[in-house]
Amino acid sequence: MYGAYNPPMPSLPERQESPFCCKPTGEGGNRQGRTYIGDDADLANDMNAVSFEEREKVYHDIHGVSELPEETTKLLSTCLEQLDACIAKSRHTNLAKARFLRPKLDTDRDFKLMFLRSTEYDAVKATRRMCDYFDKKCEIFGEDMLVKRITISDLSEEAIECQRSGLLMMLPFKDQSGRPIQFFDFSKINWDPVAIRSHAQWFWYIIMNAVEGDATAQRRGVLSVSYAPGSGLLEPGSCGRLRGLLAPAESISDALPFKLSCTHMCYDDPRFDFLMQIKELLLAEETDCECGDLAKQNCEYIETQLRKEKRQAEMEAEDEARTGIVMYPRPNDILIGRGQSYRNYPAAQVFYKIIDTYMDQYLSSKERFEKVSLSIDVVSALRAAGYRMLQRKPSGWEILDAVSERQKVAVAFRSRLPKKVSSPRRVLANGEANTDFESDPKRRRV
Repeated sequence: MYGAYNPPMPSLPERQESPFCCKPTGEGGNRQGRTYIGDDADLANDMNAVSFEEREKVYHDIHGVSELPEETTKLLSTCLEQLDACIAKSRHTNLAKARFLRPKLDTDRDFKLMFLRSTEYDAVKATRRMCDYFDKKCEIFGEDMLVKRITISDLSEEAIECQRSGLLMMLPFKDQSGRPIQFFDFSKINWDPVAIRSHAQWFWYIIMNAVEGDATAQRRGVLSVSYAPGSGLLEPGSCGRLRGLLAPAESISDALPFKLSCTHMCYDDPRFDFLMQIKELLLAEETDCECGDLAKQNCEYIETQLRKEKRQAEMEAEDEARTGIVMYPRPNDILIGRGQSYRNYPAAQVFYKIIDTYMDQYLSSKERFEKVSLSIDVVSALRAAGYRMLQRKPSGWEILDAVSERQKVAVAFRSRLPKKVSSPRRVLANGEANTDFESDPKRRRV
């Protein structure tokens, strides 16, 4: 068992590459150096190659006692202003779409602080990571989930199976510095490509649930504990498969608003008692928590999350009924407004198809009450199909009442009317145009 660390490091002695050697990530990533996995002699040689100050930083990072910058009101306000300026300048497609679909995102201080803390309060890197966050979220969950908080019900069946297997989970306790502990059992990996892609959903879910609302976890990072005995990862030929697993994991890690502060790994060595090492290394002396049955605690974690998500959904439904405001639109919501963002929303296409279906009846209606009655019929048909109309507000999306919906339907009918053809120009007997007629607005045909 050892700590794998992230500090900037000088050139190290040449040695054979291990299948566990993670390449440095790009600018703005979670890991700024290399992560080595080897025996105690390798670790000692690497540590001797760095200065005393760097070595102390390594130990502090491993045990979670590094000094953190003080979050003063001035620091936070300055960083948030810089981040807002960077976001306003960004032309990133998914970021702009997320800001449109979730109006409150621009004033969500807690959401922005997650990205600032994960990038050491660098506004430019935080903006880049936010763009990557929405790109990766679309890739993993689909465009419909761009601004929705991911819950267990949003996960695929393969992702749920990943949870049941115990491959990847959050331990029910934190280390002595308050960092959440992620547990990864390499021996339970399903190497099927579909299963590996499903791991991404579960990894996203547990990390976001660990850091959201937890300032300590956002500032100090997440601790990773990996268990490799019996996994076959040290066998010849396993390097390629392992890199195939780690590559998508690293791309997700670089998009999520969290820091991987350090990694502890247990590999084939009978001298190690894994559970006791975790307790002695990670838990404070006064903590009286045992690891116990990890499978049982994994099930308890899921049950706890389901109860929490159910309460959250009930609270959101109560707020929606009380205020008439929703945080973000559903796929079958019709967004009322002008511009490409409104027209391109999926439900808008369905809405205008319905309008076109009733257009012949609208054109044949001579009296105003007939057109009003037709608009009411359209509103009833939309509501019966589960559609509703929303209008964008700074605090969210306002649900329109029946009267407002009827008025919007009437406007849609008028906007879809065939364009009138302008009257032909009258020609005098001498072949010249009758300009007096065309210039007289009272005599001009409409």
